[in-house]
Amino acid sequence: MTIMISAANADVCLSMARILKAHEFYGRMPLVGLAPGSPWPAKCYFDDVIDIPLAGDPGYGASLLAAVNKIKPDIFIPFSEAELAWLAVHPRELENIAAKTIINSPALLDIFLDKKKTADFIRDIGLKAPLTLSPADVGEEHLPVLMKYRRSAGSKNMTIIRNRDQLSGFKTEFGKTMDAYVAQELIDTPDAEYTCALWRFNGVSRHCTLRRTLQGGMTGFAQMEQHVAIDDALNKMASALEGNIFLNVQMRLREGIPYIFEVNPRFSSTVMMRHKIGFQDLIWTLDSVSGRPCESKWKAPLGTMIFRTPDERVVGPEGKPV
Repeated sequence: MTIMISAANADVCLSMARILKAHEFYGRMPLVGLAPGSPWPAKCYFDDVIDIPLAGDPGYGASLLAAVNKIKPDIFIPFSEAELAWLAVHPRELENIAAKTIINSPALLDIFLDKKKTADFIRDIGLKAPLTLSPADVGEEHLPVLMKYRRSAGSKNMTIIRNRDQLSGFKTEFGKTMDAYVAQELIDTPDAEYTCALWRFNGVSRHCTLRRTLQGGMTGFAQMEQHVAIDDALNKMASALEGNIFLNVQMRLREGIPYIFEVNPRFSSTVMMRHKIGFQDLIWTLDSVSGRPCESKWKAPLGTMIFRTPDERVVGPEGKPV
């Protein structure tokens, strides 16, 4: 069995590679990464790394198919939002990939790769989401708001707008590109922010709730917690979705009510953190699609803490990891 993962240099994909290489079964399998440009640092963890253009490049589809035909992977995990969006609108390309592709459904990707559609969906199923508007529709009565890319995950290029002058400045500076952004009501409770993994395969559903602290835009600290309101929200979301799912649901509590502000339809940057406390959604997913017995249950003590720490790697002058 060969496993192939795209965007191999991304921090999440490096974490996935570390998980797989340490696994008693999957660690024996060839692991191949796809990455544009430099193969480093992915080659520290993958057995091989193939150069492939970004999903926005006109040659992406042909390059992806060529890599698949060369490696002939049994399992393919596409990762980046751009790749997921491309595959969602090119479903026939998935049919040409002779591998089990780990990807959420095109309908689900269409919703959760778009923050405006995500907010609409959350409200339509009876849950709370921050008010989400086009920046052009924002007035002083909506402030404060958080301006962020409409179709991008993470905290890059986010700006808090708190007053009329800041709003006017944003509209002036980004007037020609405002369609690329959304304005979200600011849920100003950073000490009550949660990242929640929601996973379901073959009818088995599980979730993991971590209260988190961001460091440099990523989860630097997380603690295992349980809240009835969050459990109810995740269960309601799962009931509203069909088929197999693996999602990262981000929310803040305000007055005890969860406000879901983003849903990432892929494995998230906390995949290693969760894995280390027993919520092994990557392994469960591979087990489910490959017909292996899936671990029947998981449990971590409430209050368990996880810290993100550096994992430096050294490469010698001859180009081999030391």
